[in-house]
Amino acid sequence: MIIKNITEIKENYYEIDALSNSYLKLFAKSPAHTKIKYKTDALDFGTAMHNIILEKKEYYVYEKLDGRKADGKAQKIEIDSKIEAGELVIEKSDYEIIKALQTELLTRKIDEIKMSTILENGVIEQGYLAECEIDVHEFKLKIKPDTHYETEDEILILDLKSCVDVGTFFWDVKKYKYDWQAHLYSEVIMALTGKPSRFIFVAMEKSFPHGVKLFEVDSPKTKLIVEDTITEWLDWKLWGADTNIKYKNEIETLYL
Repeated sequence: MIIKNITEIKENYYEIDALSNSYLKLFAKSPAHTKIKYKTDALDFGTAMHNIILEKKEYYVYEKLDGRKADGKAQKIEIDSKIEAGELVIEKSDYEIIKALQTELLTRKIDEIKMSTILENGVIEQGYLAECEIDVHEFKLKIKPDTHYETEDEILILDLKSCVDVGTFFWDVKKYKYDWQAHLYSEVIMALTGKPSRFIFVAMEKSFPHGVKLFEVDSPKTKLIVEDTITEWLDWKLWGADTNIKYKNEIETLYL
């Protein structure tokens, strides 16, 4: 993949017409999967975690009451009203977990650089639009790192991921193709800055004891797999971009 030009995204990131890592991962399943719009409790928790730890956004914190009783019903009406008004709300139990994770995160260092220094001085949630080319086919790619921090020698790219257990984070990486994100983001940031980059996952446990562990991915095959998938996507667009196509008619071997 050749990256020719990179600009900052100053408008609504999600409205930019460009390939994204999340879209590409859906396309890798099938074109039909690109129509899926995911909305889960895990995503809501992850969004709140990013908002509180990275962007320091204020939330209305509430302790959930029994929805079958009068005070619980009244609370639901109040919460729905706040959400409709655009306020950020979070249940107390989730808020306390996120604050515990934040405290744990701030005890970490990367090459003797305090995490507080990285978070306070890094570039938070800045989107970038890259003009790219593969085999003379041009396309646009957008990325939005949680934060990236420039040292004298390199760029540290950090991505916060909520998980159940950091001990099984390896399987999260496999399942959700986190290595694809690391590859694409690193390529764009390196082209932007001219410096080598390190993509570091910050795995944060939702379950007790709410630990935090840092990971890097070493996967020589990822670059080839990602670029092959982008080539398939470009071909699919060229021949009609039919989003009704599901799985291929083939037998796949599962290597156990």
